[in-house]
Amino acid sequence: MPHVSRHIDDLPPLDASATAHMQRVLDSLAELIESRGGFIGFDDYMAHVLYEPGLGYYSAGAAKLGAGGDFVTAPLISSLFSQTLAQFVGKHLQAAGGNILELGAGSGVMAADILQTLADARQLPGEYQILELSADLRQRQQATLEDKVPELVERVRWLDTLDAEEGFQGIILGNEVVDALPTRRFTIQAGHIMELGVGLRQGRLIWQLAAFDEVFHARVKSCLPVAVEHYPSGYRSEINTGLNGWMQSLAAYLQRGFMVLTDYGHDRAAYYRLQRSDGTLRGYHRHHAIDDPFFRPGLTDITAWVDFTALAEAASGYGFVVSGYTTQAAFLMDHGLLDIGQERQVENERERWKMAQEIKQLMLPGEMGETVKAILLAKSHEFDSGLTQDLRYNL
Repeated sequence: MPHVSRHIDDLPPLDASATAHMQRVLDSLAELIESRGGFIGFDDYMAHVLYEPGLGYYSAGAAKLGAGGDFVTAPLISSLFSQTLAQFVGKHLQAAGGNILELGAGSGVMAADILQTLADARQLPGEYQILELSADLRQRQQATLEDKVPELVERVRWLDTLDAEEGFQGIILGNEVVDALPTRRFTIQAGHIMELGVGLRQGRLIWQLAAFDEVFHARVKSCLPVAVEHYPSGYRSEINTGLNGWMQSLAAYLQRGFMVLTDYGHDRAAYYRLQRSDGTLRGYHRHHAIDDPFFRPGLTDITAWVDFTALAEAASGYGFVVSGYTTQAAFLMDHGLLDIGQERQVENERERWKMAQEIKQLMLPGEMGETVKAILLAKSHEFDSGLTQDLRYNL
């Protein structure tokens, strides 16, 4: 989720419509918090402001992606990302079951580029499914596909839910999906783990400590790579306790094949290192990185980076085999991004320079190259990940 980070005081004021929408979100949150006795977990807050029908960031009709939205993703930076992913998918598609499912397809650009690349290689899937909860994003995806690949739209089917009885054989793709799953927040105070949730004070959203929860305490403690007493007082981070349920639904739907998930994140030891004292929680609004998750609720995206060790554990618990884990740069390099770039026809030096900048954003350590990871999870299917730099030993 590359962004231009400027001071939030530089942000223009909200127009009347956005202000009214934010107030509706705040009123709804106040009602929810009061109904729960004055406290909700941060996962409940995140679910509400991102996904609540008609109110949440992904459920209401504001622009989100691209230069005019709040952030850009790898497929929007360059079609080289999707073309490289498609080249990898094409090699394994028929053996995996012949279909593709994309989780949360954003603007639809990745789906269009993958379909076009596979069509050019005569490797089209039997069906390209898209699981999309946002009605406005679904409309945008349909418009993108009609514009870019009108002859292939008939292969696309949108889903509201994953029906385990229907089942699926093929390859599941998810780019920057896991970091948007609701997560819980905790702090360590004088060697004690406490949950941080959300409350209200004079009509304003505030951080609030939960009553001691022995189960939550034990869950967090089991994830920390060093003893609790070694963490500085005031240390804060996140733990996604919903990964098991999310993975269970995917495992029930996928009968045979594998998943490729790409996202910002770390293995557990790096995620919870002592120096990362404020975790990974961030908001994104108009290409500003926002430290305060209570800023403009309903209008600001909220993410928490992925603990890939926890993701791998959840997957293994539901019958997946971790077939590969590496950085985005290594995955793209191993599967031909530079070759695809060299083969691309460019009309002038300006286009060549633009493509070089795109490759840098995707590949360099200071950009997305190392902060974004790729994990491959197989179920009832064996395949060669083709990775020369496999980091599974870090998980």
